[in-house]
Amino acid sequence: MVFIFPVLLLLFTSFSNQNNCKLKGVIIGFDATRCGCCGGWKIAIDDAVFLTDSIPNGIVEKGPDGCHIFPQKIYLEYEREKICNKRLKITCISRRD
Repeated sequence: MVFIFPVLLLLFTSFSNQNNCKLKGVIIGFDATRCGCCGGWKIAIDDAVFLTDSIPNGIVEKGPDGCHIFPQKIYLEYEREKICNKRLKITCISRRD
């Protein structure tokens, strides 16, 4: 338990949630599949779909029933994961209209 808290703190503080992200993308859903290179939030960038493990609270809107509303337009910056080429580590993210 002591190990989990610093990891979670590092994960959620590594995002930049400002409007200076350069790329446009769209969060199109969530894939609940569990395997090494699958599962997570689905993000469309240009004509490709990528996956990421986490998105900060407040980026994906929820409807009155508590379910996420898709699609959600975003600005983002990312790094590609080395092992799974369809996975991203988001370094900057913000909502766009």
